[in-house]
Amino acid sequence: MTDLGLRPELSAFADDVAVWRDVHAAAKPNALIDAHPYLGPGFQMTAKTPEAAEKLHGLFMFNYAALASLGLSAAALSGLRYALPRLVEGVASQLFLDDREAILGDYFAYAEEEFTLEVGG
Repeated sequence: MTDLGLRPELSAFADDVAVWRDVHAAAKPNALIDAHPYLGPGFQMTAKTPEAAEKLHGLFMFNYAALASLGLSAAALSGLRYALPRLVEGVASQLFLDDREAILGDYFAYAEEEFTLEVGG
């Protein structure tokens, strides 16, 4: 699916999603390819404008619409081997970055001794 406006759950922000024609001026334009969403390396949606980025934060597109951005990775069983690690890394990275202050704060504050050795006896 390349026309996000056809999906009720996506139509509210369909005009905010960058498509290939917004990002790349092809020497030989192709209306079908140019209408595909322009996705990031982890299958995340990218925004046409900085203002739209917040609306799209946390939205990933792992389906046939990823074809123009990431090849057959999400559109064919043979591509899943390569696509799933990219998707997992994209989602996990975003989850970590969203809460990095709290996560790193807890990590650096951890001061409980895990292993002790009693010498002598």
